[in-house]
Amino acid sequence: MRELCDVYWGKAPEEDPFAEVRDRIEMAVVRPPSSMAGRLRRKLRRLSRGWDDARDLFLDERIDVLFPITPCERPGVPLVFWAPDFQQKLHPEWFADELRRQFDEHQARNVAAASRVVVSSEWALPQLGEFFPAARAKGRVLRFCSVPTAGWWALDPA
Repeated sequence: MRELCDVYWGKAPEEDPFAEVRDRIEMAVVRPPSSMAGRLRRKLRRLSRGWDDARDLFLDERIDVLFPITPCERPGVPLVFWAPDFQQKLHPEWFADELRRQFDEHQARNVAAASRVVVSSEWALPQLGEFFPAARAKGRVLRFCSVPTAGWWALDPA
């Protein structure tokens, strides 16, 4: 499997959002076969293995887990979902009703689908269990860190 890969469903973006680090991160475009023969081979393979999701396409691209969101419905490989915080639940007054509803639906759908849910702080971890009790055991803290380059140390702090 790949160590780290930027995954797109169907086609690559017209403008590469990771162009500045593309030499460090591979890009994979996952798509169903376009030819009739390719679709037939895929259907037979999926039937023989009892798969009714897209895992074969991800595994063919050497992708065995997705983070932080899934690029398609029913990918068939584990999802690690990132819920940075729960501000829309803690401070609903900060959000328009429609935006708060969208955040709530997005989090609920992905927390339910995920094998693991990462939050950005120890403070948010118990909130995951409070707002999504069934997901309490899925929660993990992913601490942010900076990786300075040599150029950082050459700068004058003033």
